[in-house]
Order: sequence, then structure tokens, then C-alpha cells
Amino acid sequence: RVAGDEGSRRVLIGSARAAWLAVPGSGSRLEGQVAVRAWSGQLFGGGGEVLLGAPLGGGTLAPGALDGARLSVQVHPLDRLSLQADGRYQSGAAGGFSDAAMVVVGRSFRASADATFDLLPSLSLSLRGGGARQVGAAVSQLYVGPVVTWSPGDLGLQLGYLEELGWLRGRSASLGVWVSFARRVRLQARGGWFEQQNTAAASGFAGRDFGASVLLDADLTSWLSLRVSALGRTSPQSTGLASALDAALELSARF
Repeated sequence: RVAGDEGSRRVLIGSARAAWLAVPGSGSRLEGQVAVRAWSGQLFGGGGEVLLGAPLGGGTLAPGALDGARLSVQVHPLDRLSLQADGRYQSGAAGGFSDAAMVVVGRSFRASADATFDLLPSLSLSLRGGGARQVGAAVSQLYVGPVVTWSPGDLGLQLGYLEELGWLRGRSASLGVWVSFARRVRLQARGGWFEQQNTAAASGFAGRDFGASVLLDADLTSWLSLRVSALGRTSPQSTGLASALDAALELSARF
């Protein structure tokens, strides 16, 4: 925490992360991430982060070792209305920041925006939109749709739908649930259905996929936290069942 305190209306927080990653079939990588977040009361918030990476023993090195960068802003102009927007750059070399427009690969610029209105203290309706464009190619993707969130206390439920436009037409629907236990353990689970249409610009990409993710966060002590995550996606096609699964375990310490 660079400035401010728990009772302050203005807070500035900085964080840094270093990691070594071993990916089967892709070798290993070193990663570093620096992030800054700021709040000014309940009216304004924002942040920025930079992700650097370098392969070990071969692999793809992004220009300037810059794997990604992000800038975000949040405003709360009314008691029941909040607005959020962010812009991102991804090198496509590895990892990066994920979003719904992942059908655009390689070096790309991405943007997203949300407008959320609180219908009730525990019920909100959001309009979500975003897009991505690949650097050096005429490949772009847009998505837009509603999201309904119900969050009474330590429980939560979210239902969303996105219509996707661009070089690959399609749509997706998602259902997410989360629960907190004694404010020390948080469990999130999400399932999604994805459909892509067969168009002249994207012949051969048509299909239906199903995905799921699970995220467990636990505060082991006042300074040590544990995170376990798993993400899977399966594509039942006529040629068989294509599946992918990623899992990660992370320990973090606060000083």
C-alpha cells in the first residue's frame, strides 16, 4: 500500500509478481507482473498493469518481452449505476489477459465496457460489450449482451449471454456461482456454452463447445494465501471428443 489507509477516501496500492511456468509441450517461461490500483472514495477507481515474459530454452519472445498491458477505469456517477471500461494489449506469445473475444489470437488490442444498474440491493443488471482486433491483419471480433447478477451476502449467482460478431459469428451463455465461508475461503464455479457459425470468412470453425472453471481462494493466515484453479473445455465433434484442461496452484505472501 503506497498511500491511504482503511478509513481513507483515497487509496493507492502497488503490487508485483514473479513466476516460473512449466507448460507441457511448450517449455518453461519466466514471468513478471507489476500492477497499480487507485481509488478515490466510491466515485472513481482505476488501475494499470504490465506483464513481461521470457521463454527458457527456446520458444517465442514477444517484442520488448512485453506479453501484455492493461489500463482500466471505473466510475460510479449514481448510487445505483456504475460504469467500467478497460483496454488491453496482448502479444500472443503466451498467457496474457483472458476475455470473451479469445477467437482473435496473436498480437491484438482489446477493449471492453460494462454498465451496471442495481435493480435491488442484491440484484443487478449489466450490459456488457467488447471487441478485439489482431495487429497486422483484418481480423476483428465484437461481442455484446446482458448479465444478471444475484448476490445476497456470501452467496452469488450470475447468468450471462453474449452475441458475437465479426470474422467469426456465434454466441455464448454462462452460469456462475460462488460462496464464501467465514470470509477466509471463497469458492467460484462457472460453466459456459459456446456456439460458432460456419461463415465464408471462417469456414471450418463451426461447432459447439462446453467449458467449466473452478477457483478456490483461501486465506491460510493473515499474510499467506492459497489459490487453486482449474479450467476445462470440451468440443464434441463428429471426429471425436476434443478436450483441454489447465490447472494451477499458487501461494502468495503479503508483507
